[in-house]
Amino acid sequence: MANVRKWTKEEIEILKRDYPKYGCTPDMIKLFGRNRKYINNKAFKLGIEYKGKKKGCYQKGNIPFNKGKKPTPETLEKLKKTWFKSGSLPHNTREDYAVSRRSDNSGGFYWYIRLGLSNWVLLHREIYKNVHNVELNDNDIIFFKDGNIDNVHPNNLGRRTQLEHIMYTSPVHNKHQELIPTKILLAKLNKTIKNAKK
Repeated sequence: MANVRKWTKEEIEILKRDYPKYGCTPDMIKLFGRNRKYINNKAFKLGIEYKGKKKGCYQKGNIPFNKGKKPTPETLEKLKKTWFKSGSLPHNTREDYAVSRRSDNSGGFYWYIRLGLSNWVLLHREIYKNVHNVELNDNDIIFFKDGNIDNVHPNNLGRRTQLEHIMYTSPVHNKHQELIPTKILLAKLNKTIKNAKK
């Protein structure tokens, strides 16, 4: 096979001389009797970089051929068929109260419910809020009592503050579950004392 034979000193010298200026050209492929990928790999192994103009990229300073030109009425008529109509929605738009499983920032997959266009909220938070008739803030964590995030039944949902949630889920604190309520009370007391001193 042509691609298996060793590179000669002369070929390597040509590669070092021409590759930085021109990259892998059809003449080079013909001269070396090797394919483009093989030549590029050899250059990479030798640390030879192409430093010429980027091929296939829009060069800085180039002016588009149609700059400042308005399309003709005939062209506009042809383009109209492909325009996205005002008020139209994509074919995969879901209806209000549709439920969908999506990933969140932490990499977990949770159920979301659509309350309006571009307004998706976590399903378990919405269920808890409606069942208990409460408003939730950013400090409220709705957790799954059995640890199963797919079980969004109201009986499986509990409410904690961020501090409480950290205490119950942190390996440092949850070694002695019976002490957690006391630790939470102490943390709240310390916070109150701190705020009073300010």
